[in-house]
Amino acid sequence: MIIAARAALRVLPLAISHTDLDREAPGADMLLPCFRAAAIAWAAGTWPARATGLRSVAAAVRFFDAVADASASAAASAASGSACSAATRSPTDANSLAADAADAAAYAANAAGYTARTVAYAANAAATFRQINHDVDFIRRGGGAHGLGLEPLWQETFPHEIHERWEQFLDVLPSSRHQHWNVWIDWYHDRGLGSGSGRAVIEELEIARILIPDEDWKKGPEHVNALIQRLEDQYRQAEDDEEGDIAEAMFDLGDEIDDADPEEALEVAEVPAQRPAVVEVEVGRDRRIHRKLPSPPEADDADAEADLRDAYEAHRAILNALTRSDPGRNWPDLKLALADYADALGASFDVMNVIATGVHGERLGQFVLRADIELMEGAAADLTSLFTAHAVFIRQFPRWRRYLDRNRPPPDPEVVQAAVETAGSLKDFPGLFGDDVVEAAERQAMPIRDIVANSEDRLPPIVESSLVDSILNVTFGASAPTAEFLKDATSEGREAALDLTYVATFLGLASVSNLVLKLPMELTFVPALLALIAKRQSRKPKVRAEEKSNEEG
Repeated sequence: MIIAARAALRVLPLAISHTDLDREAPGADMLLPCFRAAAIAWAAGTWPARATGLRSVAAAVRFFDAVADASASAAASAASGSACSAATRSPTDANSLAADAADAAAYAANAAGYTARTVAYAANAAATFRQINHDVDFIRRGGGAHGLGLEPLWQETFPHEIHERWEQFLDVLPSSRHQHWNVWIDWYHDRGLGSGSGRAVIEELEIARILIPDEDWKKGPEHVNALIQRLEDQYRQAEDDEEGDIAEAMFDLGDEIDDADPEEALEVAEVPAQRPAVVEVEVGRDRRIHRKLPSPPEADDADAEADLRDAYEAHRAILNALTRSDPGRNWPDLKLALADYADALGASFDVMNVIATGVHGERLGQFVLRADIELMEGAAADLTSLFTAHAVFIRQFPRWRRYLDRNRPPPDPEVVQAAVETAGSLKDFPGLFGDDVVEAAERQAMPIRDIVANSEDRLPPIVESSLVDSILNVTFGASAPTAEFLKDATSEGREAALDLTYVATFLGLASVSNLVLKLPMELTFVPALLALIAKRQSRKPKVRAEEKSNEEG
C-alpha cells in the first residue's frame, strides 16, 4: 500500500491541469482531489494499524478509473486513484493490493514520461521505476511500511518536468487570497524530504486531515484548506507545548546539576551496567558503538549442556522444516518475524542469542492467533507446532529463566513510543552507531511501531520491554565510555573513545529526553553527562591554544 502511495506522490505535481493554473481559482480542478487521495493512501500505508478505519474514507474518493487519455495530468490523477484504492483493501486481499500497487506504479511512470519529449520519455519512466524498486528493496530489507512512509520520495534528482510543473503552480499563488494552499505545499514538501524535513510527523494530525467530512471537501480548496490549517495549528501547538515541557524539565535538571558540580553529580549517578536484551553493545575499533556478540548459552553442568545442545538441534530442525514451506510468502510480517527468530537462534548452538530467541519467539504467538485465517491448514498447524515447541525449548535455558524472573510490569506506552522513536533515530548518527546496531534496533522496533498506539493490538509485554531494554543498552553503551573519559583527570590531552559531539546530540534527542523523564532511575546520569560534555567542549579552544603555545616555546 505504501509503495503505491509513494509512486503516486512522486508524480502528483503532474496532476495539475491547465485549469489548476488559473490565477482566480488555482488547484480547484484536479489538484485538491489528488492531494486528498494521496494523503489517504500515504496515511493508511504509513500507519497500517489505522488502515482498517480509513477504508470507508478511501472508498468515498475512489473516483479515478483507468484513464485512456494520454496526458500527464490524467495519468498522475489515475496514480493517486489507484493508490487510494489500495487503502480500501483488506490486508488479506493480497491480489487486489498488488494490482492497485502495480496500477499506481504504471500510471506514475506514464505520467513522468508524458511530460517529456519522446527522447526523454523512457528516461523519466525509468527514473520513476528506479524509485519504486528502491521502495521494494527497503521493505525486503526489513525497513517496514512506517519507515518507508517517512523516507524521502526521491533518492536521486527528480525529473525536470515534475519540478517545472510544481513551480508553475507556485507561481500562480503569490496573492494573499491563495495562502490557504500553504497547508498542502508544506505537506508535500515534508513528504518529499521525509523525516529530514525538520517538521514533526504527527499521526493524529494526518488522520484528522483525511477524516474531514466529504461535504467539506466538496466546498472547494479555500474552505477545506482553512479547516486543515486550523487542525495544523491545533496539533502542532500541542506538539510544541509537549516539547517545551520536556525542555523545561531537562533545563530544571540541568539547573540542579549546575548548582552542584556536574562531576560530583555524575559520581552519584553512575551509568548503569547493560541489561540482558536483544541488543547489547560495545565500542568497536572504529570508535563507534557495535552490537556485542552473544555469549554461548550457559548450562548448570556438562550433562545439562549436552541436553541443551540436543534440544537445540531438534528445535532447529523444526524451524528449518517450517522455513522450507515458506508460510510467510503471502504474509510479509510473518516472514520477517521468522527471519528474526532464525537469526536469533543462530546457525549453531554456540552463537545462539538466548534473550533474542526468547523475545522473538514470543512475537510468534501473535501470528499463531491469526494463523487459521491467514494460512492454509497445514501451514497453520506447522506454525502452531513451532510456537509450542519454542515455549518448551526456551524455558530450558537458565539465562531466559532469570530474564523472566525479573517480573517487571508492562512498560508505559509513552516509554515504548520514545524507545521506538529513538530506535528510528540511530541511523542519523553514522559516526556514533555501527550499521549492525542501527539495523538490529530498527528490526526490533518495526513490529511495535505501527501498533503501539492501539492498546487492543499491543504485542506481548516482554517484546515491548525488551525493546526498551535494548534502547537503554544503546544509551548506556554510548554514555559509559564517555563518562569514564570525562571523569579521568589525566584525559585532558587525549581524545575520547567516542565523538563527544555525537554523544551530546544523541542524548539531547527529544525521544531520549522523554525516556529520561519517564525512567529517571535508569537515566538520571544523562543531564550530568551533558553538562560535563558542554564544560569540556567550552574549554577545548583554550586547551588547544595552550598546547600550541607550549609547542612554539
